[in-house]
Amino acid sequence: MVTKVGDLKPEYPVGTQIPFEVRVVKNFDAVGQYCAEDVMSDDICTTTSPAEYWIFGDMAKKNGGFGRIEEATLILDTEGQTPRIDLILFNAIPTGVLTDNLENTNPVKGDKAKWVGTIEFPATRSDNAAEASNTRVSPSTVGGLPLKYKCAVGSTTLYGITVTRDDVTLTANDDCAITLKGDHL
Repeated sequence: MVTKVGDLKPEYPVGTQIPFEVRVVKNFDAVGQYCAEDVMSDDICTTTSPAEYWIFGDMAKKNGGFGRIEEATLILDTEGQTPRIDLILFNAIPTGVLTDNLENTNPVKGDKAKWVGTIEFPATRSDNAAEASNTRVSPSTVGGLPLKYKCAVGSTTLYGITVTRDDVTLTANDDCAITLKGDHL
C-alpha cells in the first residue's frame, strides 16, 4: 500500500471498494407533535436559524465518485417512540421544504436529477424507559438498502431530509443521530 505525501490516506487500486462510516447528529427543536409526513429538522423557524438539511461528507473517495450504503442506523434521544422515518438523499442541496414540522415536499420535480434514493427506516424501538429509540436498516431488512449513488461533480457529499411517516411526539432539543456505513466504489 502506498501513502500519499501530506494526507496520509492510502492509495487504493482502481476498482477497490473502500469501507466508510459517516455519523451525523442533529438537534430537533420542535416541542411536541409531528404529524405523519412532516419534515424533522433542526431549525427553530426563524430567519437567524434557517432550516438545515443533513450533510453526509466523505461519501466517495473522490469528487463525483460513487458509493454504496449497506447499513444505516437512526437513534432518537426521546425514549419510548416508535415512528418510521425516511431519509431522502440527494447529491446536491435539495430545494423542497426544509422547515421543521412542516409537510414534506421532497423530492420536488426540480430536484429529480439530484435525488439518489430514500432509506426507509423501520419503526424505532425502545425496550425500557432509559433506552433511546433506535432502528437499523440493512440489505436483510426492508428499507431500500443497499443504495448505490453518485456524488455530484466536484463533491463527495450527500444531503438528506428526514421525514416522519407516523405521528410522533418528541422532547424539545433531543438529538437524532444517523450513521451510514458502506463502501466507496
